[in-house]
Amino acid sequence: MNAIIQGKAYSKVNLFLNIVGKREDGYHLLESLMVFADLSDSIMIAKADKFTVKYTGSSKSDIVVGEDTVSKAVQELSKYFDCNFKVAIQVEKNIPVGAGLGGGSADAALVLRMLIKLYKLGINNNALYKIAKKIGCDVPICLENHACLVKGVGEVLLSVPYFNNIPAIFINPMKFLGAGDVFKNRTGDFSKSSIFKRSSIMENFLTFKNDLYDSAVSLVPEIAEIIHAIRAQKGCRLGAMSGSGATCFGLFNSVLLRDKAYKALQVMFKNYFVARTSITHKGDTDFMTRELDVNFCL
Repeated sequence: MNAIIQGKAYSKVNLFLNIVGKREDGYHLLESLMVFADLSDSIMIAKADKFTVKYTGSSKSDIVVGEDTVSKAVQELSKYFDCNFKVAIQVEKNIPVGAGLGGGSADAALVLRMLIKLYKLGINNNALYKIAKKIGCDVPICLENHACLVKGVGEVLLSVPYFNNIPAIFINPMKFLGAGDVFKNRTGDFSKSSIFKRSSIMENFLTFKNDLYDSAVSLVPEIAEIIHAIRAQKGCRLGAMSGSGATCFGLFNSVLLRDKAYKALQVMFKNYFVARTSITHKGDTDFMTRELDVNFCL
């Protein structure tokens, strides 16, 4: 028996995404309101004889161990501390892959925090966030794990005030959509920088947009149909695409109206990923430690 740490990696949602420029190195400059939802992956980690990663769950396909964000997180932290972490990691994938919900980034951020706890590592936030940026642009916000106005290439994080849980629906057409392809395919001018007061940013739903929408739709046309159907549901406050797609979301005025819309949308998109969830200000950062046979990852 061995002590393991178990936690949840929460999906992120871009309520809006503006592209305001591009750096000389090719990275786009963004402005986005990123929040978290209770749709999550579950991760278990324990010390072992060697480093292993195992994926289970409904969204485990298309993940190549060694090229995944969890492996990269372990590798980057190992480089920083000049050591090899011999851990067994199991990830139950519930967040669709390549879906604009930051599942891989959330997994990486959680694994970084878990390793630090498991080995009682001493590392300051600046060093940790530098490691996170090497893994992916969304990993720093997933480390922060609460609603933020994100700027630059993901390195500027401005916390937004607490807002109550918002009933939501996610729909993904079950098509992988790589962020790089969507950015590369985008045409048109850059947006002007938005001016929002952080204290009232959630009052601006009707002005929210996603500058990657047209590019994503040209690659996965089903996105337009999904968003149209979501917006047609009674009580929908906002229907849009998250990140680079292809997941679309709807925010609703009440749980009752969300649940009615969920039933209707399930029928309409019976071959798609359709999930009920809630948008939250902050994901749970607590870990559960218990005794379990480490063979869970073999």
